[in-house]
Amino acid sequence: MVKRFGFDIDGVLTAEGRGDENIWTRYLARYLDDRVEIKENSYDFCRTYDISRSTLEDFLQKYLTDIYASVPPAPAADAVLKELKENNSRIILITARDSRHRRTTESWLEEHGIVYDRLIHDSDKARRAEQLDLELFVDDKKENVISLNEIGVPVLLFDRHHNQDLDESHYLARVESWSEIKRIIEERFYL
Repeated sequence: MVKRFGFDIDGVLTAEGRGDENIWTRYLARYLDDRVEIKENSYDFCRTYDISRSTLEDFLQKYLTDIYASVPPAPAADAVLKELKENNSRIILITARDSRHRRTTESWLEEHGIVYDRLIHDSDKARRAEQLDLELFVDDKKENVISLNEIGVPVLLFDRHHNQDLDESHYLARVESWSEIKRIIEERFYL
């Protein structure tokens, strides 16, 4: 039987780094020509870095495509997805990235050997997961995790600084690596 698994891209397939090594922090420091610090553990960059909305918009306009193109892949993501495909699973990538970045995203996926069956640009991941009857989704954004959980889609929460306050009742497990994702999928779906 074919299993259908969904994965976010940013913060799940990508290895953004932590602290000063975080790709967003590095690029923002370059943009501001100054050292930057994470001020708050938030998914909202204005709150995270204590910057204005106009500064953020200008920063993203200037660097977003470069960041999407140069961020490294998460270790073992490619191998785990290849193994899932070999076990007759469908891999659905659902990203909140604007579809204007589709070519950059597809090029990045190809460059890093990330296999998938479908790439969807949509911020309403719960709706898409429900439409596609996904059996599991992996995300790092707590609002997505809550929405997916509310419609009954089991979720693995990829551990990130901005989701530390999410109560464990909203997800199946908190994971820190793709080897953990692989182990849980194998155990849960007998792959």
